[in-house]
Amino acid sequence: MRKGDGSRGEGVDDVIVILHFCEWCKGKVNATWHVAYGIHATYQRPSQQTAKMTKSTDQSPMTPELRGLPVEILTYILDWYVYQFDKSNGDSPKWWLATRPSCGLLGMRLVCKTWSEAIIKMYFHRMCVHKSKRAKCILDNWNHTMYGSILLCPVRDLTIARLRYEHMGIEGRGEIQESPRPPVTMYEAVRLIERLGINVESLTFEFKYSMGFSPAMIKAVRPLKNLKELDIRYFIGSRDWPGICDPESFGNLITAIPRLESLSLQEGWHLDGIRLQPNTLSNLKEFSFNLCPENIKGLAHICQTAKPSLKVIDIRFASEMEHANVAFDPMKAILDHHFIIIRGAGDPIPTSVLNMEFPKLRVMGIHHREGYTSQTGWLHSPMLQNVRTMVVFHSYCYGGLRALKFAEVEALRNVPNFRHIIFVGWSDAKVDPDLIQAFKLRGIKCHFVSCLSHVKILELESEFDDTLEAPKTKIDYLPGGRHWTYN
Repeated sequence: MRKGDGSRGEGVDDVIVILHFCEWCKGKVNATWHVAYGIHATYQRPSQQTAKMTKSTDQSPMTPELRGLPVEILTYILDWYVYQFDKSNGDSPKWWLATRPSCGLLGMRLVCKTWSEAIIKMYFHRMCVHKSKRAKCILDNWNHTMYGSILLCPVRDLTIARLRYEHMGIEGRGEIQESPRPPVTMYEAVRLIERLGINVESLTFEFKYSMGFSPAMIKAVRPLKNLKELDIRYFIGSRDWPGICDPESFGNLITAIPRLESLSLQEGWHLDGIRLQPNTLSNLKEFSFNLCPENIKGLAHICQTAKPSLKVIDIRFASEMEHANVAFDPMKAILDHHFIIIRGAGDPIPTSVLNMEFPKLRVMGIHHREGYTSQTGWLHSPMLQNVRTMVVFHSYCYGGLRALKFAEVEALRNVPNFRHIIFVGWSDAKVDPDLIQAFKLRGIKCHFVSCLSHVKILELESEFDDTLEAPKTKIDYLPGGRHWTYN
């Protein structure tokens, strides 16, 4: 087998071609693996004819030159391909948003030991356990001899869905016990984390009927030194029985994860009474949550605790929520200084919130699926008066921006600090030259990024120059995607 000699030759050119091909067929995993398997079969060993020719000559034995790819490069290709699963498009890169490797890949483990290690690393990079039967199957069959030692466990992103909190009598509900797909018990979740969690970087809990964490669970997550992202979703029960939430145990859980950098709390939460120590979230950079009257005090307490390190605040709320500005008011001082992302249903941002003033708010993101109104009034609202950069996630946030093409040149006169707009998740085909020109006439630069995390977007924004004397087109290559700037 030929070892790479570090020189640029035909083998290196082959690598470049295959990397481009992998990018082209992202999501078409089987096609990629057919190519990779062909490479392995071609360069596994010299052909029988070449071996006979070498043996029959009187000259000293010579190793036949294999013109092509060393097998070792496949590991790098696999690492690159796994990296594609972690690319963020401005939203959380969870398992339900990402490309999933095909089950057919598991059969490729039999090619050789190197392939077995690489495929296991790729296939089990992200794992979701959504029912008790699957949890038991994994616990009964996971073998460290087959999948590597516990210190080399390949799982990096673990999701435990339909989880049940067995406390306060919740386990006695007949409708839960009689379900054809019994939910994952807290005991099973604890064992899964003990078995698979040593290298986990992102952990998701999806609760149903009840939310809380047992002392055994808190003990299980404490040794997870690599855990940086925690996502907790709580789907409440019916109106007759809204479910039970234990915020005290949640506070104990995040206290046990001092290295946490990203926290997401979704759906129905009741956080009254939560109390955290001042240094509990000293490394938290991003906080995403659903805003409702029942949890505003608890959320404000979390934001205040993490304020020294917090950079991104992602807020979701229902537009029909009455007096949304009242819910925002306790957090107003906390929200300043940060990159705020607004998500809503119906109208993108309630008028009562747009009319609030945030003197130190510099970066604001909008992430709304229904599109904006055909008017531009919201663009010069009091909330945006001091905003320098607006971040627009995905092309469906388009209505109010498109209306700018037909507005007066001074349509943004009330937002004098507005200098940049970043479009995240937009391809070349979605770039509207007239829209770019409309922003340019008003002194605003348009930037396009294919996929970038919220924290990376904030770092990119800090490097922007407000001067208008710049090249007409600037292209930079950033980690995770390409960046275009139009002036």
